[in-house]
Amino acid sequence: MDIIKKLTRFRSKSSCSEALPSLTPDLIGNFDGFEKTVLNGWATTIDYNTVNLHIYINGETLDVLESSLFRQDLLNHGIGNGNHAFSYDLSTCLEEGRPTLVDIYSEYNGKKKNLASLWCVLKGQFVYQVPDNYESSDGHLDRVQGDSIRGWAVHGKSQLPPNLEIFIDDISVGVLSANVYRSDLKEAGLSDGYSGFSLKIPDNYLDDKEHKVLVKFVGSDVLLRGCPKKFKISQKVKSKNINDIIQSKKKEVLAEPIDKKNYRAAIDKLKNGRIICGWATDFSGKPLEVEIFVDNKSVGKVVAGAFRGDLKDAGINDGIAAFEIMPSPALFDNSKKSITLRVANTGVLIATREQVEFVNNNKYEDYSEYLRWSYFNKEFYAPFTENDKRVLSYMDWFRKKTVADLVNNLALDSLPLVSIVMPTYKRAGVIAKAIDSVIAQSYSNWELIIVDDGGNDNTQTVVAKYNDDRVKYYDQKVNKGVSYARNVALQMSVGELICYLDSDNTWHEDYLLIMAAQLSQNPDFDSSYCAQYLYISNTDKPYAVRFGLFNKQLLMNRNYIDMNAFMHRRSLYQDLGGFDVNLRRLVDWDMLIRYTERKPPLVVPALLSNYYYNDGEETITVSESLNKALEGICDKWRTQNEYYVLDHESIDFNHDGGDASSVLLNSPYITPDVCLGNYKSGMLRQKHKTSIVLVSYNIPKLFSACVDSILSTTDSDLTELIIIDNCSDDETIGLVRQYAESNKNVKALYNTYNYGFTHAVNQGIELADSDSNIILINNDAIATEGWIEAMEAVIDTEDDVGIVCPQQVLLSKTRTMNQHVPWATVARELDVSVSYHHDNLVLSEYQKASHLVDLNFVPFFCVYIPRSIIESVGLLDAELGRHYRSDRLYCNAVRHFAHKRIVYTPFSKVYHLHQQSTSSLKKKSDVQYKEIFTSNTWVGDSIYSTPIWEL
Repeated sequence: MDIIKKLTRFRSKSSCSEALPSLTPDLIGNFDGFEKTVLNGWATTIDYNTVNLHIYINGETLDVLESSLFRQDLLNHGIGNGNHAFSYDLSTCLEEGRPTLVDIYSEYNGKKKNLASLWCVLKGQFVYQVPDNYESSDGHLDRVQGDSIRGWAVHGKSQLPPNLEIFIDDISVGVLSANVYRSDLKEAGLSDGYSGFSLKIPDNYLDDKEHKVLVKFVGSDVLLRGCPKKFKISQKVKSKNINDIIQSKKKEVLAEPIDKKNYRAAIDKLKNGRIICGWATDFSGKPLEVEIFVDNKSVGKVVAGAFRGDLKDAGINDGIAAFEIMPSPALFDNSKKSITLRVANTGVLIATREQVEFVNNNKYEDYSEYLRWSYFNKEFYAPFTENDKRVLSYMDWFRKKTVADLVNNLALDSLPLVSIVMPTYKRAGVIAKAIDSVIAQSYSNWELIIVDDGGNDNTQTVVAKYNDDRVKYYDQKVNKGVSYARNVALQMSVGELICYLDSDNTWHEDYLLIMAAQLSQNPDFDSSYCAQYLYISNTDKPYAVRFGLFNKQLLMNRNYIDMNAFMHRRSLYQDLGGFDVNLRRLVDWDMLIRYTERKPPLVVPALLSNYYYNDGEETITVSESLNKALEGICDKWRTQNEYYVLDHESIDFNHDGGDASSVLLNSPYITPDVCLGNYKSGMLRQKHKTSIVLVSYNIPKLFSACVDSILSTTDSDLTELIIIDNCSDDETIGLVRQYAESNKNVKALYNTYNYGFTHAVNQGIELADSDSNIILINNDAIATEGWIEAMEAVIDTEDDVGIVCPQQVLLSKTRTMNQHVPWATVARELDVSVSYHHDNLVLSEYQKASHLVDLNFVPFFCVYIPRSIIESVGLLDAELGRHYRSDRLYCNAVRHFAHKRIVYTPFSKVYHLHQQSTSSLKKKSDVQYKEIFTSNTWVGDSIYSTPIWEL
């Protein structure tokens, strides 16, 4: 019997009428789960007294018994004399197939502790745990492969593994749990990976006849997506798989067992692609020392003693169980390796992770190449390679050169007063180091405002030792949170420039001098940030460097700018306010997004800031849940912006990892000129006559959502929508006809053969009004308010623009996200127009006080092309690029023949649901799919000839 379980939190509450006393730490115990129909667990007091166990069914008392059974594992772990277990058979108490609420309490001297509150259902000879409702449950029945039924399922945010019932031809053939590890689920962010399931098809269905399979969540009629599936398997498959089964069984016998009885542990996906991280714990509650191995070679020992909010939420050692370790860069050789986790000294195996990709993404030789890399990747790690040192040496040279020029050529007294904001809470042991780094600054025109957030330690005594009028201390007596404390300091400040230093971090002595001078010399910018060393606690050597070019849309996905490396003009605070006191964490991220809304920050390539992780017991970073904080900030964005939801069923979304049930937000923060409010109030209107060319193919529901989004966000008097159907089935053609007949500004053309994307686009351009600008958009795209106006604004305000592209936003968990932006998190939506994969950033045009970005190429999922470019360059070339390549060819022609720019604007937002028509074509005609998408050539009798270099 396992003792330590990953505690599951349920939404359901006990509905029993009996009033329960408040919980007490005197009672300890755990519900361990079911063995068939018997519930098991243990309960006692901290003094190991015998307690009573109360079991309720749907709020009514079922039974009261003593928790006094003996279990050897309890005795082994020092739980009294081991006589504190309980078991109870529910088989006669539950109705077959009907979900029932079961509450379990331990009680001693009138005090009660809730051990479990769960819904469960009886199926045959087994009781299964189920959620109280299936609203947030999700899953997918995959294609039948070999002789196995496979798929995955999750119960929303719950850690409860789903129980599933498999039906073949409407006959139940088995119940199983979706708890099998699948690396693709982990990498796609769909779960921790332990959400897969697989069932061998019974032999009597291997009869070369067609059968139907579907999968339901146990306790409900909710089906997995993808149901039903049809399959036909012959007896040959059975004999073919015998050897595979034998080999698999041999591997199971030879494999070293993982100790799940005495330990709980997991190895997570590599953090930022370089750091091995995870968690581990035993029953003692003390931090566990573990040793990490890569391909059976030790990379070091570490104590699993760091806090993680998600672990605390799951009931794992009060959250104190996490670890991180940085392996040698030599391991990152673009191969797949295994990671194993063992208890240090004893060598007991407690976790494994196979097929981990150790990819070397640091593809730069010098500082210039690093800048391009840094737009998409924000940290690189020690021990530093020679190429890393070339980057670091330039940063140090820049710092020395800048200081020398300032001393020789500038009157330092002319630089403005800088206000330094420092909140503190119970940091008496570390704050002196931070203050010392301010006192040591080579720039002297500063004020340091320290606000004590009700810490009640001797911080004031430490600060009082500094006999410097520039150091100001304010004790607000009551703890109100870091945001409130920072806002108090901002209100007290008088400096023209403002920066932030936390009480556990430090600066290089030239931080204020260089940062103040850079903003003074670059008046077009309102803020700036510098490079930063990262340390773990008080170690002397940094484990990483954080620095990269500003990427507005990556900042919307996850934060990479630390407040300790950020400086801004006072005008931003006056115009936009301070920190949001309603957010306990991520307040810096929220402010950075607002403060960089109108202009990007100036990027200062000098290592001037030192950030220390987990230095101080009361660090908010380690004491509060990141997941809860993310929910808080996303809720804030949702309340401030209009949004709508697309679900799988309404649009027939073909799941490739992307989460079509995501909330689709308009940009939370965009410039006032193109914001949604101004658009709706009439302050921003479409100006130019525009023809939108849309090629449709066999995704009727998503196509309809696309067209509706276009028609609802454009001016019908200035916009015509031209739909070219590429030989779709009747349902799609019927929708095209319906739109053309019911909208005066919609034209349609129906192809009887699919010649591919490029040919159809040209047909649309030729049908367009001769004086209209052109927009090309995919039929799996969703436009948002103001999208066309924002692209028009680029044409009107920028010189020599030949193509404008908007945000190309992928839904959360889309598989290709990290190919385009390696440092992004797949848990949130992501704009991929500026792409690491496409390598399309024009670096020479980058550092300017504008969010517009020059590109050398953009995929034609959505582009705005002025009529003058069509007249100069002509149509796309279908002969040289039937589907792919034609967009690259056209971009090259615009830049090198017409000598015009390709410009990306983050103020126009279009969602891309990722190759939905492509998937539809592959299902319908694999031959045509390979002809159009794989070979991208013309074959047989065609209206185009094949270039000699394709032969």
